[in-house]
Amino acid sequence: LFLVLVLPAGASFLPNDPYYKNQWYLTRIKAISAWEKISRSPSITIAVIDSGIDINHPDLKDNIWINTKEIPNNNVDDDRNGFIDDVYGWDFVNNIPDPSPKFEEGWTESGVAHGTIIAGIIAATGNNQEGISGVTWEAKIMPLRALNDQGEGRMSAVIRAVDYAVHNGADIINLSFVGFSYNQALQEALQRAYEAGVIVVAAAGNEQEGGEAYNTDDQPIYNDCYNGSNGEHIVLGVAAREALDQKK
Repeated sequence: LFLVLVLPAGASFLPNDPYYKNQWYLTRIKAISAWEKISRSPSITIAVIDSGIDINHPDLKDNIWINTKEIPNNNVDDDRNGFIDDVYGWDFVNNIPDPSPKFEEGWTESGVAHGTIIAGIIAATGNNQEGISGVTWEAKIMPLRALNDQGEGRMSAVIRAVDYAVHNGADIINLSFVGFSYNQALQEALQRAYEAGVIVVAAAGNEQEGGEAYNTDDQPIYNDCYNGSNGEHIVLGVAAREALDQKK
């Protein structure tokens, strides 16, 4: 179900979140106009495969996906999906049901915060007088930790997370990290997601060379550059612009 906001012609709906005024990108993507029609997507599940998410964050806790088929902390795989007590997702780094960052030795600020930041950009609770506003104000964020506290990870963990997302009802998978090496097993996992009708969204490139972005025709950047077995586009790449509307 979707909540549709019906407003008078010419009116706009601005959220009361205190840091909304700093979110210039929402104006760039014309979020206000979109919110006049729809601001919430409560039936949509978005798997965020990243370095973990603070599931108790005040601006995210109401939008964290819950596996209702699993009984918390009973040490039983109630839904028989191969994961015990995965009520809020899974940590594929440590193979435990807590998908939050761990602050393990060697952690970096950017590493432990990245997944939570990405989740907030996507679906921080909007118009709640708290923090920022997500692009959607309500959705189900499925936290899947495949990167460690330095923001690094094994391809096998990412593949398992993609398959988990598909098998557990995700509508969208978000991959906000990049690499330069093609991996056939990951391509096959993304193909499985595509064939299951899951939308896969990936960063078009977070790397730069000499201050200039890479041309992905010359230097493919993954996950954005994975194509399907028949050459079809199975990943939706998202590029970035900065506050002055210049490409990053």
